[in-house]
Amino acid sequence: MLRHVARLLHGLLAVGLLLGLAPPAHAAATYDISQVGKVTIQSITDGNGRQLNGTHDGREITGGFTPNAYTISTRVRYGIHIDDMSRLAEGDRITINQSSTGHFEVTAHSGGSVVNDQAGTPVFSIGWTRASVTLTRLPGSLTGGMDLTFESNLCTSYRDYGSREILYATSSTWTIGGDSYTFPNTPFAMRAATGGKDFATSTVIQRLANQVTLQSHLRWPGVINDMLNGGAITPDTSDTIVYDHITPMGGTISAVRFGSMLNRWPLAYDRIHLSDSSDFAVASADHGHPNDVHSLDEAKRLKPGQSSIVRNTDGSYDVAANLGSFTGPDALAETTRTWDGNTNDIIAWLHEHQCTSAWTSYRYDIAWADPNQADTAMVETHLYRDGKTYTGTLTAANIAGSVGQAVTTGGVSYDPNGGDGAMTPTIGKSGTGVAAADNAFTRTGYTFAGWNTAKDGAGTAHQPGDALVLTKSVVVLYAQWKPITYKVRFDGNGATSGMMADLTATYDERKTLPANRYARPGKAFAGWNTKADGSGAMYRNRAEVTNLASTRDAVVVLYAQWTDAMTTMPETGGTVSDHRFEKTIGGGVCLFGLILIPFARRRMRRSR
Repeated sequence: MLRHVARLLHGLLAVGLLLGLAPPAHAAATYDISQVGKVTIQSITDGNGRQLNGTHDGREITGGFTPNAYTISTRVRYGIHIDDMSRLAEGDRITINQSSTGHFEVTAHSGGSVVNDQAGTPVFSIGWTRASVTLTRLPGSLTGGMDLTFESNLCTSYRDYGSREILYATSSTWTIGGDSYTFPNTPFAMRAATGGKDFATSTVIQRLANQVTLQSHLRWPGVINDMLNGGAITPDTSDTIVYDHITPMGGTISAVRFGSMLNRWPLAYDRIHLSDSSDFAVASADHGHPNDVHSLDEAKRLKPGQSSIVRNTDGSYDVAANLGSFTGPDALAETTRTWDGNTNDIIAWLHEHQCTSAWTSYRYDIAWADPNQADTAMVETHLYRDGKTYTGTLTAANIAGSVGQAVTTGGVSYDPNGGDGAMTPTIGKSGTGVAAADNAFTRTGYTFAGWNTAKDGAGTAHQPGDALVLTKSVVVLYAQWKPITYKVRFDGNGATSGMMADLTATYDERKTLPANRYARPGKAFAGWNTKADGSGAMYRNRAEVTNLASTRDAVVVLYAQWTDAMTTMPETGGTVSDHRFEKTIGGGVCLFGLILIPFARRRMRRSR
């Protein structure tokens, strides 16, 4: 039994040793882009390729477009440089943070999902959030620098909160990975909404990767303003019917998603009246209807809150919905209010802006099958309300997400190899000719002797200015150092005789000082000092020294140090001594002997 237990313990011990010796799994690291490279905003354009007017890197960009104060949809092209791909292991992440100030903020951000190298092999996957882009290193072995280019789509809206200064600001600054782009916008303007049952409509197209969103706002602020002004409240029970026919002009539409929204945050024109501007929706409710709808007349049969989406055999879509009425039993929005123009009971304060329910909207998304292709669709719109029909035609184009491309670059980096300082690597495309850089490192006690591909100097040697050809990897050139030599000079410092030659020493080499050859009457040699008065560093005779100087060809002077010599008799006599000391020692020895005699006698008796 004990043997079995012992074997089990031995087995567990062996397993434990193996687990302890096994290398730990790599823990994915996260880097900010500034730690491993840099990012540059190459361009910001709209869906039609027009450049956004603004200022970038101190350069004025004109001839493009200036957005209005309400919304823009843009496409950003990134240029990213990674210093050395060998530093990144599989699973490591690079974060490119984004921020915005001023009138516009980013509300949606999307793009491609991968970055390929020149051979089409995936190098990074891309993750998108509202505030950042994350590149995650995929499996594969790469060394050297790498330049990436890819694009993302930014949908933005004006900031209608926080302060009046932000709302009425006429410029914005977007910062992506430390690179900033500042651009203007037209001034934000509000007008008092008209009275009666009049309503305003507006359609906003937001282009994202692989889809386009159409959002139509149907607003009735004029009705509420009539109430605020004390006018008669006439129930508005007319349903609003929408019907759109969507025809793809390029590519294949994979899905159409519909939703209706009730918005509660229009802006106030003044302390009483609502304006004709409004924020985007904050709530939504999707509805479905089993019957196909292919015309406006068929759409009129829908009940409030019902919608229909039909895909036709030719690839087109029919979208229809009954949004209900503004007031009355079919209203989709809450309408039980106390309208008091004197106390403004319906107005809620949101910072400096006044808000209330005043409009309804609907939106739908058109998604295409190919996420990396820019496609368009023609939308024929129909809106029926209170016996009137409104029609229109518009073209909606998405901004396709792009598959980024990575170009491997060669490089030369410089290692101080024991020195101090920093040098910028030389980066470029493989095959490019460059010159070895001048040395910018320093090392105490050494002079620079050139570059070498091996740390110990056993590789290929190069001098600054030598022609190099970049490869697809980063070549490290190690600084080579030569220790300086210096002289040690010996000063008799008052000696009357003797002579000593200079001693040559090398930095970091241990050297033994020669024996003193100087003499001075009445004085005894006490060592060497770096100061004549003995206040410097002190060294004994024949001491081992190192690094007395750190400058090439320096001369270090060591000064002989002297003390008073002991008084001596002539050579025919002896030396002067103190007999009291000798007497004390002798007496002590005799006393110790007397103490031991009785013990010796006892030992002898016992032995007999």
